[in-house]
Amino acid sequence: EALEMGWINGVVPDDQLEDEVTRWANELLKMSPRYLEIAKISSNVWWNQCRDAYLSGLGMLVQAIGSDDMIEGASAFMEKRKPQFPGRAQKSSD
Repeated sequence: EALEMGWINGVVPDDQLEDEVTRWANELLKMSPRYLEIAKISSNVWWNQCRDAYLSGLGMLVQAIGSDDMIEGASAFMEKRKPQFPGRAQKSSD
């Protein structure tokens, strides 16, 4: 299933694993060392940015969950009314 979904490049029986790894390694040895270095650095940069963005978003979510504003916003939504956020000046038209 992982192969069909494109998550992995191949599936081999256990007894063929070492030969398959050797085949992949030989393919890599044919490539430009500089290209492989750049590809690895680029991949690491991308993964690090994804990780950092995820952790930043998670940190914001942790701050929001259970906050007075979140509780008021959710309550107002469920009660079909405008939220009254703590610390926010109310307009006279509200």
